[in-house]
Amino acid sequence: MKNSIKILSSSAVTGVALTTLMVAPVFACTPKGSIIKYVQDQTTGSQVVDANTAKDALTVHPGDTLVYTIVISNKGGDTKDNADAMIETALSDTLPTGVTAVTGSAVITENIGTINEKKSITKTYVVKVDANTTDGQVITNKACFTGEATNHDKGQHQAGCDVAVIKVSVPPVVTPPTTPETPVTPTTPEVKPAATSLPNTGAGGFILPAGIVGGLGYAGNVLRLKRASRKEQR
Repeated sequence: MKNSIKILSSSAVTGVALTTLMVAPVFACTPKGSIIKYVQDQTTGSQVVDANTAKDALTVHPGDTLVYTIVISNKGGDTKDNADAMIETALSDTLPTGVTAVTGSAVITENIGTINEKKSITKTYVVKVDANTTDGQVITNKACFTGEATNHDKGQHQAGCDVAVIKVSVPPVVTPPTTPETPVTPTTPEVKPAATSLPNTGAGGFILPAGIVGGLGYAGNVLRLKRASRKEQR
């Protein structure tokens, strides 16, 4: 009888132990992914900013070179017991109209792999603001990530997105002042008027042109010859 009592007592204790084990809380191992996207104007040397709206957008100019920085983190669980690595992490980013990748394509995809708890990974890429962007144009660039828990539990799937916003400012075109050329007044060559009278030679009052003098000498010779002929006839 005593033996039977001992066996029953042992079974009762075992049952209590099993019940206690079943009701004890089970902590799930869960990663906690996050993403932040920053932008910096390398041309102007601006600060690195996390601009998420048009109100706090980074001001840029056509032709500026920008650096986008993406930080994907795994903040793990709330305690050490439920922390977990984030596996199969992937990044995707499609460049919007208004910016062009300096190298590579407009669609950016990267398989990052595993990010351990309390760790992060940083990715950067360079773009240029298109020359044909207009003043006041707002350009929003969104980057997203996905990741999984090590046990691939559906409730632990990780995903998120973040944006970086810029606003285009087109500087006014400044035309340097030009010095007007001094107009050149054309010069008219001097035209001397034709002589209307014979030049004054002093004592004689005037000098006959050579042709007239020759003609007078010839006429005088003719008169002399005629006079001589008359004398002979007498």
